[in-house]
Amino acid sequence: VRNLDSEAVAQSVEEVAARFSVGDVVSFRCDVTDTFGNDALWREAVEVIGGHILLRAEDQTYTTMSGSTEYPVSLIGIRDDGHVLFCTVTAAQDGVRLGVNYATLGTFVEELGYNSVFFLDGGGSATFVVLEEGSYTVRSGSSDGSPRAVINAVAVVWNDEPICQAQGSIDYIRVKADLSEIPGYHIPADLMEQVTGLPNACEVLYREQTDSFEVRVTKRTNDPYVSLDYTCLGSVDAETYPYIVLKLKTNLGADSLLSLYHYTGSATGAAAGRFRSVSVSGDGAWRYYVVDMSVDPAWRGRINGIRLDVFDSMETNEDAIFSFGGITLCRSQEEAALVASGNYLPEGAVGSYREHIGLLPPSTAEPPATEPTTPEQPLPQPPAEELAQLAAIPGYYLAADLLPLLARSQSNAQGCFAAESGAYEIKGIAEGTSSVYFDLTPLSEMRAADYRYLVLKLKLEPIAAAMGIYPVAGEGRLLEEPSASLTVMGNGKWAYYVANLTDTNGWYGLVQGLKLELTANGGGNGDLTCSIGCVMLCRTLEEAQRAVTGKYIPAGAVVSYRDFLKGETATGTSGGETEPLTGEVTLPVPEQPNTQPAPKGCGAKLPSVTVVLVITVAVFAAATIKQKASAGRRLGGSIGKRG
Repeated sequence: VRNLDSEAVAQSVEEVAARFSVGDVVSFRCDVTDTFGNDALWREAVEVIGGHILLRAEDQTYTTMSGSTEYPVSLIGIRDDGHVLFCTVTAAQDGVRLGVNYATLGTFVEELGYNSVFFLDGGGSATFVVLEEGSYTVRSGSSDGSPRAVINAVAVVWNDEPICQAQGSIDYIRVKADLSEIPGYHIPADLMEQVTGLPNACEVLYREQTDSFEVRVTKRTNDPYVSLDYTCLGSVDAETYPYIVLKLKTNLGADSLLSLYHYTGSATGAAAGRFRSVSVSGDGAWRYYVVDMSVDPAWRGRINGIRLDVFDSMETNEDAIFSFGGITLCRSQEEAALVASGNYLPEGAVGSYREHIGLLPPSTAEPPATEPTTPEQPLPQPPAEELAQLAAIPGYYLAADLLPLLARSQSNAQGCFAAESGAYEIKGIAEGTSSVYFDLTPLSEMRAADYRYLVLKLKLEPIAAAMGIYPVAGEGRLLEEPSASLTVMGNGKWAYYVANLTDTNGWYGLVQGLKLELTANGGGNGDLTCSIGCVMLCRTLEEAQRAVTGKYIPAGAVVSYRDFLKGETATGTSGGETEPLTGEVTLPVPEQPNTQPAPKGCGAKLPSVTVVLVITVAVFAAATIKQKASAGRRLGGSIGKRG
């Protein structure tokens, strides 16, 4: 008995007995390890039956038997087509000991089409029972003269009732399938499981719930890895695909190293010098990583395999996990950028292996749209003639009274323009997540790459909330994670917030839209209101700094949509982006500190948050003005990510 708290181990029955008394609550844990790397399958097994001799595994002879004796046998295994085949060979009559000649047993199971098969048992235990016309019938002969009592058996049960769906399945059994028609330039997570060889110091498992291929370290080591066999897929030439894009995440909590050892040309295994490494964030969030293989002179010829050395050269504890969402080979850097946006797969790629082979119904997802909608509450579009007028309005400044025309969907909230406050108000925000999506395609076209910063003028009351920023460009797909997250103060006062879009995945092509997602944790009961005074897209950090002073509007911007309809020229006149910025900028400080309680989990009172936010931006603005442009860009990268 091992005491899990002290790791002390009892060496005798007496020691075990001395540690327990009647009525003690005992916890018991059983760990199973498998020399074939199937530890995870054992842990999830509901029922297991033992066999006698493994005759064939993965289409190869595992045990060769000899001798001329004919012996009754029971076999169970999997055929190449995925069917499970039960077979019993006995004499036709009881009391006769006949069956299969040991010397020909290997040939016999191969001719039956077994991919993997084991010898359950033989002799008098070899019995085959079927249900015929409501009764069970022994169809095999018993060499003992009558059926032998045995301790276990395998039964196949079926019926026409829905309850049969709860009887379990054997879809976890890995069957050697023909994958040669699947292009090797994209391996989704569920296909990675099919092309994986024996792992080292780790176990692998495909998780359908998260559509991820999980590599879990099973012992403390600095060399866990798993290999992907590309030879079973459609042939791929390395020089044609010089970029590798990986979608992955880890739970380590610290940055780590992933090394990709490649077998190309005549190479069939890992070798020194034939690898590339990439630094991986340990924050647990899904990310895309692009690996440039064009700089590796050995990256040529047919790709035979790639070995993924997770947590390379690090001492990692058990249960450290690398999760893969897929691996894609790309022809160009531009294609790699598209894949890394999360919105694109190369033409002909198999996006889901399970769907490809019919285990899942075909995807009914709509093609990429220019306006993602929220099914809870889609909003009506303005009349066509009104939409046509919007094409003359620059999209880099969204006035509050323009936002209702751009709102296309909302969730758990109601948005409208309030003339008395001159703001677009999102009301009815409750505890949980509320969102609104603005479609920017009716406005004048803008290239996403030209606008690196988002400035929002916001007011929230009565408590603070987190806001996720989801900018949409290119093909119009929403990202899984927000590009930036802000903490919006709940003091009911106007404030400016800046989000850095520089590193946003998919921020290329034409700007399509913007989704704002508010999360109120602790206190939100439907009485929260978020007011938007304006939304600005800025080309540079310096322009964003000017915007947060409240004294700057980009040249040509339509400040009021209502005035625009009247023919009045209420537009920005402050010189636009080209006007040089001089002097220092001081931001207005709120008149009184906020006294509202902080949302749960913030770890700090809101007065502190208010002061830190204002002072940080003020110092940030002044410091950047005095520094060179290059230094300003560096500051923007750090401050902007904090929102």
